[in-house]
Amino acid sequence: MTENTNNFTTPAGRRDVRPEASPMLDWSPEQRRSSMHAVYLRAEDHALKAINWYLCSKVDKKKWAQQLRFSVIVLTAIAGLWPIVSEMTKIPAIYASIALGLAGTLLAVDKFFGFSSAWMRYIAAEHQIRQCLHEFQVDYEMELAGWDHTQQPSVEQIQSALNRCKAFLFQVDGIIRQETDKWLAEFQDAIKQIDSAAAAKPEQRESGGINVTLSNAGQFPQGWKIILDDGNAIDCRGKIAAIPGLSAGIHKLRLEAELNQQPVRLERLVAVTGGQIAELAVELV
Repeated sequence: MTENTNNFTTPAGRRDVRPEASPMLDWSPEQRRSSMHAVYLRAEDHALKAINWYLCSKVDKKKWAQQLRFSVIVLTAIAGLWPIVSEMTKIPAIYASIALGLAGTLLAVDKFFGFSSAWMRYIAAEHQIRQCLHEFQVDYEMELAGWDHTQQPSVEQIQSALNRCKAFLFQVDGIIRQETDKWLAEFQDAIKQIDSAAAAKPEQRESGGINVTLSNAGQFPQGWKIILDDGNAIDCRGKIAAIPGLSAGIHKLRLEAELNQQPVRLERLVAVTGGQIAELAVELV
């Protein structure tokens, strides 16, 4: 539990759980019952405040986790559909890579701040503490049911009830400690990954290329043109044109020429892999 509060407040004014001083109790034979009940209420209150903290804290985590993950899903879908959109429009295919980059950034933000993982941890911890609390409440009532209510409980009965309260407090604190340890491990791992990425030298990505084969190049004695990613035109003559030094990714090629004094054109998307030459065979009609 990354923030614990014993003085529970609303989410906007949430404070860390702080230990409270234990009041002096009177364990004389006449006050044993009331003192024992005070210990029970203190143990129960500790669990209730922990449950309330988790219930309120998970609200913000859930909101951010859902928003970030939904954005990642949308950006990934856009990146997948963009080559089709680019083929039907004049929008460069490079935006697919931008969408994937944004999706990766949002995933990194989620991991660093732990929105999704904290949401899951808070739900699990709250359920565990709630289960322990229900068991403790029933056990305490069973202890009371065994007492002779015409007189004060014996020392052995009080010690048995105190041991049950002690075990319950250890259970609750153990759940909180386990959740906190998970958070620390996740946060340290995120910091380590960020530091490693910042210290690493930028990788030199191998470039690739495209060989374009125009099967009916003989029909264009004046030559033909290739427009790469809506950039400058490349004048071509002959049947084959090579385009080297391309970054890995999806590139849009537009071929243009004149046939019988009429413009003809063709667009294709080509996936380029670093260190390899992609082959594209087409016919302009």
